[in-house]
Order: sequence, then structure tokens, then C-alpha cells
Amino acid sequence: MNKADVIVLAAGKGARMMADTNKMFLSIKNVPILYRTLFRLNQHARIGQIFVVCREEEKRIIKEMVKKHGPIEKLSQYISGGKERCDSVRNGLMAVLQNAEGKLVMTHDGARPFFSMGLIDRLIDSIKDEKISIPVIGISETLRRMRKNGRTEVVDRQSTYLVQTPQLFSTEMIPSCFLSNRSRNQILTDEASYFEAAGKEVVMINGEKWNIKITTPEDIEWAECLLNRYPDLRLKNLD
Repeated sequence: MNKADVIVLAAGKGARMMADTNKMFLSIKNVPILYRTLFRLNQHARIGQIFVVCREEEKRIIKEMVKKHGPIEKLSQYISGGKERCDSVRNGLMAVLQNAEGKLVMTHDGARPFFSMGLIDRLIDSIKDEKISIPVIGISETLRRMRKNGRTEVVDRQSTYLVQTPQLFSTEMIPSCFLSNRSRNQILTDEASYFEAAGKEVVMINGEKWNIKITTPEDIEWAECLLNRYPDLRLKNLD
């Protein structure tokens, strides 16, 4: 079985949460968001090592969190984050290159604790050659964008998707897509964008509506609703 090492991104400030602490440490039903994410990844048989990218001053907090709620056996390293998301991803990828156990690497937002086990399987099963596999969901609402002249216009939603994480690719692609001189000068918002910039193909698979990124206070309320509705998203012995 080919396993994927995973980089969990937890170094952001989460300003839109308007909280006094990193949103990763906020709780959903008394369990921190980041711990929920780590626990679910740890339970999947096809996940290898877990690398947590976080702020240097928060490493101790995460270690105490894991000690309190229970061990994450696959947690391998705590890696210092960078100024931008792409810098944090690059730091994590360099650690994976030096310590990889498998041939695949996955990046995931620490604030997305509700991915299903099946989503991980579908990503791993879909990966091919020099491509990257990402989960997306279609848009059902009407989309409208603002033009430079102040007017608005409708966007064709049939060709538009919301992109999620995890995003999966081969460890062999790390140097060319993320560590080259070209890529180091780019500030892009997800890993698939770096593959496109390098002329590589992006494979889209069906994402999950419950795989939300917890960003605002309202998302905490929505997350509690999801746990009440979907038992499979709960953590064994904790929820």
C-alpha cells in the first residue's frame, strides 16, 4: 500500500475569526479544531507521517493539546511556518523531502477537520504521473463579479468550482514545482496553482460539502450542526 505523508498547515493568524487566539485552538464541542484534523488523519491507514507547520511560539501549545486529548502516533515533526501560506508549504515540503516514507505527499488545511476517510482514498486512487489531484465542489448559486468600472456581471458557474484540501501529488514533483527559482518568486494560493505554473496537469475529483474550512465564528456553529447530523465525522471516544 502506497502511503501519503501529509503536511498540516496551522501557521495562519485566522484574523476573520476575530478571536484572541489562533483559530486552530478554538473548540468544537470541547475538542480543538486542529486536534480534530490531526486525529482523523492519524486514523487513516493510507496516511504515513504527519508534519505540522505552525508558528514557532505555538509549538508548545500544540504539544500540550495532544498530551491532553490523546496521542497522535503518526505526528512526526513540528515545522516553523513562513510569512505567507506558500512559504509554510515550502517549509513543510522540504521536511518531507528529507524524511519521506512514501512516494506521495498531501497538503491539508488544519482548519478543515471534517473530510471523510473516503475522500483520502479517492485522492490517492486518482493520482497519476506528474499530476496533482484536488477535491472540488460545484457552485449552485448564481455568481456575480465586480468589474473595474464599478458594474457587475454574472459569471458562468458551469465552469467554476470551489477548491478544497487535501491536495495530493508525488514527492518527486516537489523540487520542480515548489523549490525552483521560478516557483520561489511566486505567491499562489494553493498547490495546484504551482503545478499549473510549471505546465503540469491538475486532476479534479468530487469534494465534500461538509469539508468546510472553519474561518469565521459562524463556521463554528455550522461545524456543530455537522457533527450532530453526520456521526461519521465525530471522533471516537471524544464526541
